[in-house]
Amino acid sequence: MLAILMLAGCHTAGGNFLETGDQDLNVQIGRLQPTGSPGENADRNFKIKLVPKGEAILTAKKNETALMFAMDSCFSLKQSGRQIYPAMVQQVPNGVKGTYEYLVIFPTVSLRLKDSVEFRYQDKNISKKSYTLNLLVQ
Repeated sequence: MLAILMLAGCHTAGGNFLETGDQDLNVQIGRLQPTGSPGENADRNFKIKLVPKGEAILTAKKNETALMFAMDSCFSLKQSGRQIYPAMVQQVPNGVKGTYEYLVIFPTVSLRLKDSVEFRYQDKNISKKSYTLNLLVQ
């Protein structure tokens, strides 16, 4: 099952990535093909890439072990005041030195289609800042 999820992590829907960041960290988010049937109750799957910049690269190197484990509390979705945490976060070895990539799967929850959902990454290991992007539920 894990191997299938990792293979699924290689194909984004349309190859589109959203990006946010600052002088310390870039956060790239790519939506993956949902598992199960499409629609309101499909799993929400994302490929997340963290790219430290400047002095934050040294901080990331010191905290590499922390960036491999216990990352599930760093990611969340928020819609209409409801906070949703991932069902699974798996680090994906990407072979690119100095970057950290994750497969993030949110549980099957009912999100209203065509409404905005806020994706949030609360960094605990590099910049200690919060990064948000507004997504459209599809």
